[in-house]
Amino acid sequence: MKLLSTFLTVCLCASGLVFNETSAQEGNPLVYMNKITGQYVKLQQKTWDYTRSAAHAQNAKKIDKRRQQLLSSIENAMIKVNQIGDYQGDSELRLATLNFLDISYNVISEDYDQVIDMKEVSEQSYDQMEAYMFAKKRAGEKLKDASFLLSRKQLQFANTHNIKLVSSNENLIHKMAEAGKIINYYNDLYLQFFKCYKQELLMLRALSAGNVSGIEQNKSALQAMSTEALEVLDTINRFASDSILLEACKDMVEFYTYETKDQIDVLTEYHLRHENYLKIRQALEAIKEENRTNEDVQKYNHAIESMNSAINDYNITNRTLNGKRKTLLVAWNEARVKFIDRHMPNGR
Repeated sequence: MKLLSTFLTVCLCASGLVFNETSAQEGNPLVYMNKITGQYVKLQQKTWDYTRSAAHAQNAKKIDKRRQQLLSSIENAMIKVNQIGDYQGDSELRLATLNFLDISYNVISEDYDQVIDMKEVSEQSYDQMEAYMFAKKRAGEKLKDASFLLSRKQLQFANTHNIKLVSSNENLIHKMAEAGKIINYYNDLYLQFFKCYKQELLMLRALSAGNVSGIEQNKSALQAMSTEALEVLDTINRFASDSILLEACKDMVEFYTYETKDQIDVLTEYHLRHENYLKIRQALEAIKEENRTNEDVQKYNHAIESMNSAINDYNITNRTLNGKRKTLLVAWNEARVKFIDRHMPNGR
């Protein structure tokens, strides 16, 4: 189960401005501005490479290698910007650039570490997953604020020194904007799937333990969650006329509804009959053999027959549910890959 990163879409969109005067001499404000800006303009393509690789790749080591390379590039850019110094006592452009680079570094550094921790988070609760995503959005907002500040300082510096700004990477910025939409769309669907997926795991654990009250409690919770999730999914439109991911998510959630409404009771019934059998056996064993009546023996035999009948129904139902669950989970994961491949730009 994979949650796509949401931070890096902001990082690339900080500024697509370069300066189209090339004849300026050293000491000229244009030269100074080009030196400052050049440090993070170079990072934009590297950040995009990391973003698209993280979305498409399944190999965590490859993703981390690109991340480390990107972090190293950001560190080098910060060192160079620091070395450039201020322009005639004006430090605002340099400091805004350093602030943006520093936040970018922290976001990208923490982003991968938290994604690696997703396995642990996913084994805990939906609330923690939701809190994790909220924290990512908050950090993304902080980075976005830094990028706006940087853009303002660029414009102020350019206006003060009569420098004309032109956009040089509109295509790259467009790709990142599209990547952001794709990631947010996927994650919105993923959360609806994830909360049901997690709740089903709790129900299955109770089922495995033969905890009837736990089965019923978690079944009711899953039924409510899946019903709510379907209502939310009904409000979400296809992405660019592509319904593959939405339909796969709906199919998965509908399975949870079907499972709780029509099938789990069959599995619970076995545990109830097994509990009844154990009670009757215990009661029979407490009676000396010579004191047992026909009624005692018949009651015990009936409990065995009833339990054996329930075992047969249990096995058939459980086998059917396992097969459907596996098929739908495979379809959901395949839909994710196809969706990303179709929509996430994969070229430089």
